[in-house]
Amino acid sequence: MPVPEVEELIALQELDRRVVALEGAARAIPPLIQELESRVQGARSAREAAREANAQLAKARRLKEGELKQVEEQAKEKQARLYEIRKNEEYSAVLKEIELLKAKRSALEEEILHLFDRIEEAGRTVGVREAELREREADFARLRAAKEVELERLQQEIGEFTRRRAGQARRIETGLLQS
Repeated sequence: MPVPEVEELIALQELDRRVVALEGAARAIPPLIQELESRVQGARSAREAAREANAQLAKARRLKEGELKQVEEQAKEKQARLYEIRKNEEYSAVLKEIELLKAKRSALEEEILHLFDRIEEAGRTVGVREAELREREADFARLRAAKEVELERLQQEIGEFTRRRAGQARRIETGLLQS
């Protein structure tokens, strides 16, 4: 086999290697973009979970506040009833009920204060999660744009090398390409 034909085959083989390498690089980009997208989705999920936790705490607080209002109403009714009672035993029983309602009121107030603290903390968590999401979305947009440009460049290079390979292959005898 003459030396120029060997050089032509070596050049063809080099073009094939470049095309394969470029195609491998191009295939790696979509999974990378998908991974970045899943990170953004994870940040969205974390934000939504934080919002839901905050909403649940606010709902629990409203329920406790409603319960507190009922207890206060009951205590007022019992207090007003004291003036109508004539018997000492009944008077003592109502006083005991009022004391129990006051204790329950105090416990509810403590629970509500604790819920306010938890709601405040949950609000801060929501803020942190929203900031993380904005950061991930910005990173994703920037990286996706860069990777799409890179993919486009790779596809153009693949097309160029494929055309060059076809030209190179036409210069080589058909019998040499098949062996």
